Amino acid sequence: MEDSYVIANIRVNPNTPEWETNIIAGNGRNDTETSFCNIISHTMIWLSLIIGLIGLIGNATVLWFLGFHMQRNVFSVYMLNLAGADFLFMCFQIARCIHIIMDTFYSNIISTPLFYFVVLNFAYLCGLSMVSAISIERCLSAIWPIWYRCQRPRYTSAALCQSYHLFPCWLY
Repeated sequence: MEDSYVIANIRVNPNTPEWETNIIAGNGRNDTETSFCNIISHTMIWLSLIIGLIGLIGNATVLWFLGFHMQRNVFSVYMLNLAGADFLFMCFQIARCIHIIMDTFYSNIISTPLFYFVVLNFAYLCGLSMVSAISIERCLSAIWPIWYRCQRPRYTSAALCQSYHLFPCWLY
């Protein structure tokens, strides 16, 4: 029998070198396993990173196509601004996921400043505002098509996009 002793239901062996620590619970079970919640959490972080990278590529494609290869109309202005807000959100979401993954492996990582959190939420709120504006424009064009085509001011979509970009700033 080894000369070990039990402290607070944990068996400690004083003959174990410092670089090789064996912690065994009083019931003989090794509690150094990763819990199910940690596995799910890490899986979700990696999944968010992969989906974020795919979304970043998709939004970059939409920005390139709508910005350089398509004639602008009312809805393309909204889609261009929505793609820009989503692109910014995806960039900061990917940076957040990488920070969490790095924090898992290296505990001495630099903490994220409040700036990341503010910009992430700013882009998210801009995207939500753009989606609501697109919905309202589609409803107006379906309910009153003649008014929408003839009486609607020309630069309404650009003005609304600018106001929706300023709206999250009012919240902070």
